[in-house]
Amino acid sequence: MQRRGADIAVWSEDTPAAPYGASEEVFNGSIAAAAIRVNPDVIHVHWSHFAEQNFDALLATGAPVTIRGHGFDFSPKLINRLLDRPAIKRIYLYPHHARHCPESPKILAAPVALTVERFRPKQKNRKMVLRAAALLPTKDLELLVRVAKRLPEFQFVLCLARGHDFGFAAEFLNFVEKQGSPIDIRFDVPHEECFELFRQAGIYLHTFGPSDPFGMPISIGQALAAECYTLVRQVPGAEEYLSDAGGIYKDENQ
Repeated sequence: MQRRGADIAVWSEDTPAAPYGASEEVFNGSIAAAAIRVNPDVIHVHWSHFAEQNFDALLATGAPVTIRGHGFDFSPKLINRLLDRPAIKRIYLYPHHARHCPESPKILAAPVALTVERFRPKQKNRKMVLRAAALLPTKDLELLVRVAKRLPEFQFVLCLARGHDFGFAAEFLNFVEKQGSPIDIRFDVPHEECFELFRQAGIYLHTFGPSDPFGMPISIGQALAAECYTLVRQVPGAEEYLSDAGGIYKDENQ
């Protein structure tokens, strides 16, 4: 959008726990107050359910709204409700989600996007297994810990970004300690350092709890761009995303 000449401002409901710097101005407080200062031509919202829950506030800004759906928030019934809102002009969905929704000029099937040049590999460590994720119970990080324990000849690196901590961090670290796993856990890794780990890793093992709908996790795209051999759990949408660049697994014993 910046290359096309757009000015970008960001509004966030909360201040995240992970201490990352922002390249653009970030507003907190109310959406209305931010809109008064920025006077946006378009408001682009991530998460479909957030758009519905905050629709009155978005409508009050007077700006047209576009939405980027993710994985965990996907629901055809929710998308149908959003399509009925005249102020919502476009809903961007992952291709395997869009196929489950009615045909509408408002829906655009759009895959995950990233700058692939950042991940061009230099020299691969074929014994290095990487996973990058938000520190959430839905990521099934325990699977990675157990696999690392079973394969001590490999170097396992887990990069975790802290979001809302509802006590899971302490629970997870306690699990790692009890397992006695040799996994290397790193918190809130700076972007460039994380990108370098992708460039080095020979294998990317994506863990995912099948309770939520599968989206198109950005870390898988990053791993593919870095030419990692990528392993993804067998859930709807995963095989299409991975194509022939890795392998699909049912569980840790496969």
